[in-house]
Amino acid sequence: MRFRRCIVGAIAFSVAFTVSAIKAEAQTDSTRRAQDDTTRARSTRRIPVQKDRSFSYSNQTRRRESTGEVMISPDRARLDSLALAVEADRQRDEALAASTAAVAAKTDALAANLSAVADSLRTVRSDLSTVRGELTTVSTRANVLADSLRYLDQRFMRLRNGSIFGNSGFYAGVGTGANFTVSTLNDIGYKEGLNVVVPIGYHKQGTTLGLRGEFGIQTFDGRSPSGAFNNPDPKIYSAVGMLTVHLPLNAAKSHNFYLMGGGGAYMFRDIGGTSTLRERLGASNSGGTSTNTTKFGVTGGAGLEFHILGAANIFVQTKYTNVFGDAPSAASSLGNSGKNLSWIP
Repeated sequence: MRFRRCIVGAIAFSVAFTVSAIKAEAQTDSTRRAQDDTTRARSTRRIPVQKDRSFSYSNQTRRRESTGEVMISPDRARLDSLALAVEADRQRDEALAASTAAVAAKTDALAANLSAVADSLRTVRSDLSTVRGELTTVSTRANVLADSLRYLDQRFMRLRNGSIFGNSGFYAGVGTGANFTVSTLNDIGYKEGLNVVVPIGYHKQGTTLGLRGEFGIQTFDGRSPSGAFNNPDPKIYSAVGMLTVHLPLNAAKSHNFYLMGGGGAYMFRDIGGTSTLRERLGASNSGGTSTNTTKFGVTGGAGLEFHILGAANIFVQTKYTNVFGDAPSAASSLGNSGKNLSWIP
């Protein structure tokens, strides 16, 4: 805007300088014309003036007759033209100044709008930075939650379709039921009792063979067959190892019929010093109730295994257990009823 004002000032200065020069020249011309008029006034020669512009020559005298019109000096016309040009330039300058002021006002308004937009952009940028930080926090939490959900999903799928041992084939369980004595053990005065077993083994789903170990506790109800014997309720702790053969019952091979057989050790506790069981086990006669002894035996049986959900299966089984005992003495009042002790859990 300052540049435009300088241009306008320069134009005005140039016009003023030109007008001054023209006025000086006009004054010079006026002075010259006055001198010419004076010269003419001093002349003794008179020129007749007539209204009709006709020229006659008589006696070598030229006469010019006026038509009533006054001729304008060319210098004066040029001055008027320059004055009109200067006025037009001045009006253009004023219009240009007005346009420049309007443009300046619009520029100022635009600058104010731009400043407001810049402030709004800074505010939006700050808000976006805050939102970006919050989104980063939410994204981190979402990733952590996704990892947790993925882990839980894997655990659930493993629990649903696999094993707590990672589908390795290892398993563990617990079972309980009743013990039924047979043969010699029943004859010498021992009846039904409780059986608790903890099976631990290896069997890969879909395969036939497996290994199975069982830790168990058996109890029996001791009854005295005569007055010479006292049969307390014994406890038997067992640890056996068996080979298993699995026959699948469904296409997924998750339900099985299995056979098992093997042997192990059986520790008899609290059999009594005057019990009929002491003679079959060859234990010493201590006269008390805390006589303990360990014997070996064999076992075999069959069972059904059904998959329920995930790592959970239910099994129903039974097996015949035979513990190797000692033959009774010849003086025993029970006679030769057998030495091996058997029961079915």
